[in-house]
Amino acid sequence: MEEIDVWYPKVFIGNSIKSLNLVSFGKDTDNINVLWYYYPDQRLRYYVKFVVIISCDLHFHTFPFDSHECIVDLKNWLGMVNEVTLNSLEIFTDEENGQEVGEDEFQMKSNGRLKYDFEFKALPPSVFSDFGHGYSNAKLEIKFGRTEKSRSKIFGGYYMESEIFAMLSLISFFIHSDSVPGRMGMLIMLYLIQIDTYNSAEVPPHQGFGSIEFWFIGMQIPILLGILEYGTILAMKKFWPVQKEKKLKNIDLYTFFVSCLYLVTFNCVYYLKYMIMK
Repeated sequence: MEEIDVWYPKVFIGNSIKSLNLVSFGKDTDNINVLWYYYPDQRLRYYVKFVVIISCDLHFHTFPFDSHECIVDLKNWLGMVNEVTLNSLEIFTDEENGQEVGEDEFQMKSNGRLKYDFEFKALPPSVFSDFGHGYSNAKLEIKFGRTEKSRSKIFGGYYMESEIFAMLSLISFFIHSDSVPGRMGMLIMLYLIQIDTYNSAEVPPHQGFGSIEFWFIGMQIPILLGILEYGTILAMKKFWPVQKEKKLKNIDLYTFFVSCLYLVTFNCVYYLKYMIMK
């Protein structure tokens, strides 16, 4: 039987880190490209089935309101665009009756099993340039946003705990100013717990100052204000012993209302700002 060399395009993932074949009919198992003869319509078909790890720039500055976008970049490098043109990708999914259908968009709801919901969309084919020559390029856009269950877990954990500690610091204003160990000890303890709560939170790695750091600083301010205010009272009692007790109590009362107003305002501003990013 005479062997015939059949040319077919070499497709690779431009932003892949690692690829693994699941099915291969060729001798080279590292080759993700498979050419085979389909008897029903008497055509040669180009078939690929593999798992690929791709690299994408993900930014978590808005965590836990974060959403991301990633591109699967399929490129042909054998045959310029006037010889080989990749069509727009087709996404195959199974209907409820098990019938396979192809479409250019597909949404995958995790139903709480994953941290994100995914949306896949085939983009129009394009051309990329290499050494002055144009080659065909097909792309698949993947968008994924954090699920309500994942976001609720974060709010029910770190956010709720840190806010409770900030609210507990308001109790210090009702502790008598002469009780230095009790009042200052409470504030310092809450401050350290706040830091430990942040360090133990499941925060994705990211650079810069993000939304969760903004919340962390915001919840520290009432505690730091309580420490600063109590230090001021102790200084007044030491250097101006003639200060009346009623005046010192008024300072506690005014600072208490300022802290309450701050917490309400901060929560409103924070959620209004970052809920828009959902």
